[in-house]
Amino acid sequence: SKNEINSSENVDEIINLNPDMIVTFGCSIIKLPLIKAFKNRIINVHLGLSPYYLGSGTNFHCLVNNEFQFAGYTFIYLDKGIDTGEIIHQARAKIKPFDNPHQIGNRIIKKMTKDFINLIVNFNLVKSKNTLTEFEGRTYKNKDATDDLTLKLYENFENNFVNEYLKNEIELHKKFPIIEQDFLKSGGK
Repeated sequence: SKNEINSSENVDEIINLNPDMIVTFGCSIIKLPLIKAFKNRIINVHLGLSPYYLGSGTNFHCLVNNEFQFAGYTFIYLDKGIDTGEIIHQARAKIKPFDNPHQIGNRIIKKMTKDFINLIVNFNLVKSKNTLTEFEGRTYKNKDATDDLTLKLYENFENNFVNEYLKNEIELHKKFPIIEQDFLKSGGK
């Protein structure tokens, strides 16, 4: 259940198990007792590119905002903030002409799953990278994804904003860098 992970009983049990690594994806917010006990051993998947888009539904919101360059995923060390931990690796969505939001989202999930497995299996290859602290992002909550925004999302695709993005893709990627592990850049080992 929501927030059950933070009960003292569950926290004690996890601490006693002393796992080498904890991986999280789509779970409740994990609070300080676990974060402190497993500093740099809890890896979270954030569907979106931190620090540009934080919180819930960030890939949805970047597409609504016609900022396709921020669609993707981020592997981060969990900290007490919302998607603010040290970035381990990021990947942008591969966007193709005539894509729709579902194709982009499914492609992101498929690549993220493959890369997450590769990251865990080859964690000894992870190298610390610089952070992107000079960029200030936007934070979204579940309630921010409204019916009106869903309509706007589909209008964006009907109005061919994908091709507009693709015309400027290289420049946008340079302007808004991401952090990548070399062994994951080309799909990994």
